[in-house]
Amino acid sequence: MELDKKTVIYVGGALIISAAIYYLYCKTLKKTNHDINQNQPKLDCKFRELEILISEGTNEGWNEIKKTDTFNVYKKDTGDSPIAIIKAFIIIKDTSIEDVHFAIWDGDFRRSWDSVAQDFQVIEKVDDQNDVIYFYAKSPVPWLVSNREFVQHRMYRRDGDKIMIVYWSADRPDRAVPENWVRANTIISGYIIEKGENPGEVKVNFITQNDVKGSIPPQLINTYAPIKALNWVKELGKACKLLQNNRHKGIIHES
Repeated sequence: MELDKKTVIYVGGALIISAAIYYLYCKTLKKTNHDINQNQPKLDCKFRELEILISEGTNEGWNEIKKTDTFNVYKKDTGDSPIAIIKAFIIIKDTSIEDVHFAIWDGDFRRSWDSVAQDFQVIEKVDDQNDVIYFYAKSPVPWLVSNREFVQHRMYRRDGDKIMIVYWSADRPDRAVPENWVRANTIISGYIIEKGENPGEVKVNFITQNDVKGSIPPQLINTYAPIKALNWVKELGKACKLLQNNRHKGIIHES
């Protein structure tokens, strides 16, 4: 069967467009991998910064906000930013470092328990340990304070019986900010998940420093942030118990 001239032109044009799209995709993928390699020193620095902040004691500028047998919350003012760094430690019983990591990392399970990170989603996956995520924090008074959205790089590393996760803001102009919303800036955030002192216990070390931008005074952010951190670590503990209960019921979660 002979093809008319118009059909040949359409087919030829489609092939050219497909080839161009494939070329651009490969070029983008190559650039992404190149950027990861180029930024390796920066990634190492982020993990090192996380470890240093976690290891610092109260004599290094940390003020104790709350302390119990299972969790501690601290705040530190820095000269680099008007936004304080919040640090929390929580002991979760009858769990494993793998389950805690899953509860934090897996998007589907995270959406089932995290009341802070709304619409949690992975918008770019580089590999199994490195991606870009999106979520927003819903304002309790949207007519007065805008919702805050976050676009973050996220990466984890495992070193023996320790898992580290680190976050920082991603520059994504292709991800438009919804009207009347504000994009927050994550200076640094992260976790060090490790075995506790007693069998079946996991210690979660948590750091967060987020500038929520807009017209909210830093003093108000610094007052409110420790409360949110405290509530969040409690939710994480409940999420790990939910994961265990689901497993006992035969409900298997897969990453």
